[in-house]
Amino acid sequence: YMAATGLMSDSPPSHALDLIEFGKGMIRAASEVTDPVTGSPLRIRVGVHTGSVMSGIVGACRARVSASK
Repeated sequence: YMAATGLMSDSPPSHALDLIEFGKGMIRAASEVTDPVTGSPLRIRVGVHTGSVMSGIVGACRARVSASK
């Protein structure tokens, strides 16, 4: 999962802290899910990058994922 904040000129000053709270919430939510193999709570890592952002497609083709059957 990837999230971005502060991209719009009208972003609130707390946008970076809001993103950190979002990541901490993801960690808490994941810990409430049990691994069906081990029976242990799931553990995830969350990373944060600050600085310039660029978007686009890298490579010659674009992978597409469909959730429908």
